[in-house]
Amino acid sequence: MKNLLFFTLLLAALSSRAQSGDLSQAPGKITGLPVNGVFKEVTGPAMAVNAFNATFGKLLDASLASDVLAQPIGFDPMIFATISKFQPQLGQKRYTGTFNIFLFNYIRSNSGSPTKVDEAPAFIKMYLNPADFFTQTAGFFDAYDEKLKIPHPFQGVPVTDSTADYTEYSFKSYPFNSGYDGDFAFRVLSRNDKPIFVPFTRNDYVQYQIAKEQLHIKDNEEKVSDFKSQIIQSQKNLKEPVFKNSQQVIKDGIQSTEGTIRELQAQNAQYQERINHYQNLLSTVPTDEANAVAYVDMESTRYTHSDPPYLVPYGRKEGWPLYIVNPSYYDQTQPPTKTQAIVVTYWYHQQFCPDFLKERTKQIFERIDYHRLKESMR
Repeated sequence: MKNLLFFTLLLAALSSRAQSGDLSQAPGKITGLPVNGVFKEVTGPAMAVNAFNATFGKLLDASLASDVLAQPIGFDPMIFATISKFQPQLGQKRYTGTFNIFLFNYIRSNSGSPTKVDEAPAFIKMYLNPADFFTQTAGFFDAYDEKLKIPHPFQGVPVTDSTADYTEYSFKSYPFNSGYDGDFAFRVLSRNDKPIFVPFTRNDYVQYQIAKEQLHIKDNEEKVSDFKSQIIQSQKNLKEPVFKNSQQVIKDGIQSTEGTIRELQAQNAQYQERINHYQNLLSTVPTDEANAVAYVDMESTRYTHSDPPYLVPYGRKEGWPLYIVNPSYYDQTQPPTKTQAIVVTYWYHQQFCPDFLKERTKQIFERIDYHRLKESMR
């Protein structure tokens, strides 16, 4: 009986393994291909749709240069493309678009036949003219950029590979890994020769600290305003008969709120004191020092209380140099439909993506014809 049970379990394991192997070799089918050269999902003004559809077609051709994608085995690729709503009233200078390749592996249905999973555990994406790709995808020094309206500094520029067609970045060994996955890389293709990143200087860093303190003051002022409104309402409630039995509670609440207001105002005085100090630094620091690249060391407690915090003394290079995305990277004289940059990235779910599809996703990413991608911007 024991031997029979052993062989039964062995056959079950081998059967399961064979099924898994069969699924990884099942012929796939590409869906979502354009009809007459047009991606149906792309909507918007005709001028933009036509321009982007032409570019999306070139991206498709370059992607299909990867034999793994052109003849899918073990997965179904679903291809679709989108363009953003162009809002020049918000200061936008160009259209942005995304070319998507979602990869679906197969599982066994209840009847035992191969069936596509409901959600894609892997994908390849190409972002055209990305304005916020870096602020959404990579890891950063802090997260105040959108509120402060100032450039967002990177801790170092982790270039992994570079060719005439693209520059690859990977955060695999990057210590500050909040907000992205270090297992993956992305490639940036540029239409111009301008650097994507430029140094964030010591002067910029001090300005950055000033902006942070100003944000604290603004937030506290909004809280004070709200608390004062609450006090006015509470004082009105004291005169209302309906609150006759709550007089002391209301008075205690007013007194507590007034104390909170005094605390917030005291905090703002401290913030303003730091702002004054930083502004004095800006006026006294020698030009060479002010224009040098800022190095920060957040791993060591040595510079936690430096002035400003985490900034390594001038001439030393502990920690990481700071850089920002070049604010002058895009040529603002170009038409808004012109593609000036493409970012290509890949991703797969660590738990639900089968190993074979993880490998094939990476192969597709690496075997795309990047020269043709770059030519699509001409």
